[in-house]
Amino acid sequence: MGLFKKIKNCITDNFSSHKPYYTKEGYKQVYRPGSPSARKNGYAPEHRYNYESKYGPVSRGHVVHHINGNKRDNRVSNLKDMRKNEHDRHHGFFWYD
Repeated sequence: MGLFKKIKNCITDNFSSHKPYYTKEGYKQVYRPGSPSARKNGYAPEHRYNYESKYGPVSRGHVVHHINGNKRDNRVSNLKDMRKNEHDRHHGFFWYD
C-alpha cells in the first residue's frame, strides 16, 4: 500500500494550528490562551509567557526586560522583571509633563 498510511486518533497539542508571528517591533507572539499576558486573540508575547511560566504574572506597572538586548532571545535566564519607568530610563526614554 505504499509508504503512507492514514493516521487515526492522532494526539496533538491545541496550539499546533496557531503559528507564532512577530510584531513590527520584533517580538515573537505565541498562541497561549489563558496566559496572564494573552490578548483577546489568544496570543501572548513569548518573552512574557516564558517569564510568567516560571515566576508567575508580571506585576502591574512592570515589564519583562531582555537582559542582553536581543528581543529574540526569550530564554528565562535572559529575562528580568523591571518597573516600566526604570525600563524606560534604561533604554533612554524620558517622559515630560
